[in-house]
Amino acid sequence: MADLNYGEWTVDAVRQDRQQANDKTEILKLREGRNILRFLPPPKGQGSPFTVVWQHYVEGLDGNRIIFACPLKNHKQHCPVCEKANQLSRTGNPVDREQAYQLWPKMRVFAEVVDMDNPHSGPQVFAFGKLIYEQLVKIRTDSRLGGNFTDPEDGFDIIIDRSGSGKFDTRYTVNSDKLNASALEDFTWLDYRNDLDRFKTAAPTHVIDNAAKAVGADFGPVIDALPTPTGRTIADDIADMG
Repeated sequence: MADLNYGEWTVDAVRQDRQQANDKTEILKLREGRNILRFLPPPKGQGSPFTVVWQHYVEGLDGNRIIFACPLKNHKQHCPVCEKANQLSRTGNPVDREQAYQLWPKMRVFAEVVDMDNPHSGPQVFAFGKLIYEQLVKIRTDSRLGGNFTDPEDGFDIIIDRSGSGKFDTRYTVNSDKLNASALEDFTWLDYRNDLDRFKTAAPTHVIDNAAKAVGADFGPVIDALPTPTGRTIADDIADMG
């Protein structure tokens, strides 16, 4: 049979096309009131559905907030912002101590979820802090509260009620919907996973340099982060969270 001038459109190619089309990670933002989420299980070969990242939040010289993964806490590399915070914490001045607290990295947790009020959106990245994380861990480790809510066959929804909208008045209450345990509504959700490890990626040198200048720290050696396939960096995705 003569060679024909055409190729085969494979399922793998479809998945790759979809991944490229959706490369800009969709970050879930909790609404005021009730949010019903189905947490997806960890990818094959991983033990936890959560990726814990330590992030700095620095007010830049241009007035824009600089958010990046701490080189020290995440990669055991030199971090000029941590160094500056440690210096301030040792002066004995309460004002410096407060500034040091603001500069030290904060815990941020990333997970894959499906918003059950908008399941057609498919898997989204949910970023949250220590308080929500601790409540989720409590549900997982106490069978009376629910157990493994990420199980694709016997898991259940997590209900997060958000009250308030400001920086200081927002509160979250986390509960399980254990009584309505069920299989995933759509198992193809597991075929389109997000790479949560990219949120740990070392920030580009210029990002850490700008943060160091903003806090008056000496800039030290770090390793540049590789860009995402579209040229976006992890800082771009984090900034999209607001």
